Order: sequence, then C-alpha cells, then structure tokens
Amino acid sequence: MKTMTAVWESDGNRPFRAASVAICVAEEYRKKTKNKKNTKPLAACFDIDETLLRNSEYYGRESEDEYSVQKCGKMLYGYCAKNNIAIFLVTARRKSNQAKEYVKRQLSDLGYDLSKVKGLYMTSMEFDHLEDAGAAFKKEARAKICENYTIIINAGDRWTDVASDEAARELEKNHESNIYIGIVPNENGIVQGVKFPEFD
Repeated sequence: MKTMTAVWESDGNRPFRAASVAICVAEEYRKKTKNKKNTKPLAACFDIDETLLRNSEYYGRESEDEYSVQKCGKMLYGYCAKNNIAIFLVTARRKSNQAKEYVKRQLSDLGYDLSKVKGLYMTSMEFDHLEDAGAAFKKEARAKICENYTIIINAGDRWTDVASDEAARELEKNHESNIYIGIVPNENGIVQGVKFPEFD
C-alpha cells in the first residue's frame, strides 16, 4: 500500500485558502490528464456533516434541526459541479428513505445543486458489528467508486474519511484536529484527500 503524506495545512478559520489549495491540486491533475486516452472519468467524494454542512455547533440547542454551510466544502463542491466532475456523497448517517430525503433537504436549503450528485452512500446495518462502522463503510464506498472513477478530491472531517485506519491513526498523532490538511492518500485511485477541521 502507498505511504500517506500530509503536504499542506491551513488554519481552520481560513476555509477559502484551504479550498483554493485543494482546487489547484485538482485542476493540475485535471489538465494533465484531459487529453490522455484510457483515463477514468474524474470524481469527488464528500462527507456531509462538518464537510458540506456544519451542524455540531448546534447540538444541545432547543432545536437540533439547525445547520449552516461549511464554506470550504461549498467552494470545493461548486468547483466540481462547474467542471462536470462526478460528485459522490459518502456519509456515516444510517441508510433509510427518510434519512436520504433529509440529506437532500438540508443540502438544497444550503444552495447545493443536487443534480450534480451521481451517488449517495449511507451506512447500512451490515457494518454494525465493526468497532468503527462509519470508517469501514466509507473505505469500501471509496473503493467501489474508484472502480470506475479517479477521485481528485476526497473530503471529510475525520481522518478515516480520507485515509485507511492505520495511516489515519498515525497522522492523527502528529497533527491538530482543528485545521485543514491536504494529504497524498494511501488508497489507490485517489489523487488527494482534504481533511477538514473537527468541531465536535
């Protein structure tokens, strides 16, 4: 397996700077492979909570149905939508029709163009026996997406959103959790990971 390396960091209060760096990396890869034959189409994977929207800051309030835009996530999503990069949402939220509709409502409320989403992956019961069901589920979802796409942006607020377990644990030891970090991931088929700040 490839080695994973952190290549840039940005303060958690500077979402636009972090997004700009990640977009530069994606754009360089996109241009480099644009006219090459036998290349897979490009995709982006986004976690939802604390990546496309922020909701942990509202926990414990009278109304827990509050959320706001995660600015870095919105900028990355907009870049992908504008450039016809397939967008996949990969979340640890439990799979159900009601949960799917709630995700759609939240993201639509925040101005996300859902017509650009090629797939929504939500955790199912088959992962419940695992210690970190969300991490295992997301890794499997990324692998499925990589069968047909090259992921040029893989974004999430947990280390296991952007890396396999062992590499995630190692990087977590050496980096703060409240900053943006760009990584060269250790999973095949993924160009870059963007680790978002953890707020909960």
